[in-house]
Amino acid sequence: MKRAVGILPHVSIVMSGMMIVFFLIDRVNIAMGFMSNEFHKWLSFFLALFCMGYSVLLIAYLRYAERENEKRAVRDRRSARAGSAAVKPAGRMSNNR
Repeated sequence: MKRAVGILPHVSIVMSGMMIVFFLIDRVNIAMGFMSNEFHKWLSFFLALFCMGYSVLLIAYLRYAERENEKRAVRDRRSARAGSAAVKPAGRMSNNR
């Protein structure tokens, strides 16, 4: 599941880029007829822009969260080592009765 969450934004960026290219080609060369209705063209264009923006933000957030988790893990390991070094083990106790 984590891998799918990491891959989907990238797929979304590629597909959004394709929609933007189709939109721009259709604006320049109408004879190709990628999109037939004017409303559909603009709707698809803005959908692709918003999808691309969301995907970029999601990728940035996931990378930031991963870096923060790594920093937290390193900090926890350091504090665990420092805590165990601060407590000195007790020596052998004699059992004199």
